Amino acid sequence: MTQTLDPAPDSAAPAAASVVALPTRLTPAEAGPLADQLLAVVNAGELALDGAAVETVGLAGLQVLVALVKSRTDRPIRWQAPSAALLAAARDTGLNAALLLPSPPSGPVA
Repeated sequence: MTQTLDPAPDSAAPAAASVVALPTRLTPAEAGPLADQLLAVVNAGELALDGAAVETVGLAGLQVLVALVKSRTDRPIRWQAPSAALLAAARDTGLNAALLLPSPPSGPVA
């Protein structure tokens, strides 16, 4: 897991986004460490999740992501390149709206 935090901005510059790269697997084994990683940035001004590497998604991983999104109602997260597997899992579980993800087309994941 890679976490990139931009340096603290000076008072004249707008706040830069904290970007968290999600792991390839969002399964129960990774849910705890992912939750810990996200807790470290939950209060960041602007937060982006990079979902490009996600290949395997389980309910535990989705629950962690939903909890993050719900905890930031006044500061929504931004998604960077959510993978087809992440989009399909959100669609299949009906969590697209809760995760602020677009609905992908129906059909099997390539």
